[in-house]
Amino acid sequence: RRLYETSPVHPDWYEEDPYRELPHAPPPLTDTARDLQLVLAATPGLQRVVQEGHSAAFGLRHQGAHYVATLTPVPDIQARNAALLLSFNLSPELQQMQYQYQVHLSVATGMLVVIMSFFSILFQQRRKTLIERNRLLTITNTMGEGLFVSNAEDRITFANPESQRLLGYAAKELLNANGHNLFHRHNQTKPHYMTPEECPMLMSAKSLQVYRNQELFQKKDRSIFPVEVTASPMIQDDKLIGVVTVFKDITERKQAEADLLEAKKQAEAANTAKSQFLANMSHELRTPFNGIMGMMQLLETTALDPEQQEYVALATASSQRFVSLLANILDFSSIEAGEMSVFSEHLNLQELLSRLSSAFDPEARQKGINLQCLIDPEVPRWVFGDSTRVKQILFYLVDNALKFTDRGSVQVHVSSKSPRQDEHISDAEYLWLTFTIADTGIGIPNEKLKELFQAFSQVDSSYTRTHQGAGLGLVIVGRLIALMGGTVAVTSEVGKGTTLRVSLPFALPARAHSKPELPVVSSRERKGPLTILLAEDDRLNQVFMKSLLTKMGHQVVLAANGQEAVHLYENQAFDCILMDIQMPLMSGVEATRAIRAQEADARSHALDSEDASISRIPIVAVTAHTLPGDRQRFLAAGMDDYLPKPVSQRALHEMLEKVKAGQYL
Repeated sequence: RRLYETSPVHPDWYEEDPYRELPHAPPPLTDTARDLQLVLAATPGLQRVVQEGHSAAFGLRHQGAHYVATLTPVPDIQARNAALLLSFNLSPELQQMQYQYQVHLSVATGMLVVIMSFFSILFQQRRKTLIERNRLLTITNTMGEGLFVSNAEDRITFANPESQRLLGYAAKELLNANGHNLFHRHNQTKPHYMTPEECPMLMSAKSLQVYRNQELFQKKDRSIFPVEVTASPMIQDDKLIGVVTVFKDITERKQAEADLLEAKKQAEAANTAKSQFLANMSHELRTPFNGIMGMMQLLETTALDPEQQEYVALATASSQRFVSLLANILDFSSIEAGEMSVFSEHLNLQELLSRLSSAFDPEARQKGINLQCLIDPEVPRWVFGDSTRVKQILFYLVDNALKFTDRGSVQVHVSSKSPRQDEHISDAEYLWLTFTIADTGIGIPNEKLKELFQAFSQVDSSYTRTHQGAGLGLVIVGRLIALMGGTVAVTSEVGKGTTLRVSLPFALPARAHSKPELPVVSSRERKGPLTILLAEDDRLNQVFMKSLLTKMGHQVVLAANGQEAVHLYENQAFDCILMDIQMPLMSGVEATRAIRAQEADARSHALDSEDASISRIPIVAVTAHTLPGDRQRFLAAGMDDYLPKPVSQRALHEMLEKVKAGQYL
């Protein structure tokens, strides 16, 4: 039994003499051979070969080496397979073949991987392209603007749904159509076709330029609508291959713009009507009050008993209060409407303070208040600024200070100051002046200071307040200061008084163009009474002005309109003309221009004849037109001065003294 042992190759076969005990036995099997038997046993197809008794060879691999296992059947005398001869041999050829196989397999696998990768990339690229195409189609199909693409021949190759909706065409009607001929128009009232060479949109595309503009498109139903167009050329190798055009309907926007323009025109018309209404109201209210206050002034010159004098004084004060309130309302309306402007002219500061003192000194003396107007020596006499606005600011502030001061003093002080770094006017040609108005009045509580320059607000707005007013004066002051580029600061203590500091910039007149000092004596100075032409159409004002001028010792000739005034000027010599503005037949402005034209013509002839006797007659506007810009308009027409109605006796006297002194010549 030791001579036979179950073979590891197949359980039905036995290995003969495994221990090599028979004579002439081969050498014992090596460990490699025994391992190869196990490898062979696991080789597919071996069991079938062993059972059938075929000869066969199997390639084996063990520990990195290649072997050939050969099975050879041994028949018995009856030609039956009695045994199988098994041998193992190293096989370099097989190893080489295996190596080549592995190489070829690796190459094939690599190529397969590359091919698969290429197809994967191609698939991904195609998938991305498809996704991007679908995304682009979604965008173009859902966008709120019309979009169409045309080729280099201006044939439409794509049109999104919105373009179809806006134009009223189906997609098949637009595709391959010439967009320029189909729906592009160039005139709203007379739609016509332009040749492609005339069309700016097509010419811009051919120039490879983006075109943006507003155009007119025509729908399928022949209706025209405005569009906003952006046409972008598609360029390849510096050549035009197509155009992408995006457009949107701007009919509603155009209508809104038209409505806005119409609303603007209506607003401007309403503003003009408002300005005309204010001017007319100012004129219509001031004209009768000029007569009323004039008659009061004349009445004051007559013999009156104390009771009558008191009545006249009260009536005059009430009239002045009404006129002041009217002026405040008109000024505030002009400021709110943006119609207030600043005009630059020569301003005599010393004369301004002198007028301020003369205007308020009677009221100050009546209340027992010491009114002082001071100006620092280094402040120049002449500066360049808006004298009307500066006077308006100071008169408002001094009037306010006197109103709220019952004892003590009111002081006006003018000084120069250096501009702060935050002040926008710091040129060497500009001078900052500070006007300080200090009073010893009732003062203002700290919590009320912030309301001081607010419209219609008052420190004491109760029914028991002791000082009257509409609450507009300081509002106007604040707006005027801001308009002139200045600043205002307020300090106050209840029971001790208030101090306001107004800082304003003024231009310094160039030395060559500085205002000359007015002469005390002029070669044109007139002594004695004047012969005055009074152009006034209102009967009450005629009586008042003529009576007042006559009481001053002057001779007065009346003209009821501008035409009559020009006729009288042509036929009689006058020392000055007092000219109303609003008169029938010919206005005061037209009459002034006619007189100045005659003077210019006469002066031209006088130069030819060497006659220098032609003089310029002073013309002073006496008018109820007091809105911003009126004074400058009248001066520009050739007038020399301006007296607003109601005219005070003091202002009229000062003006006539200037005429006598020859200051208007």
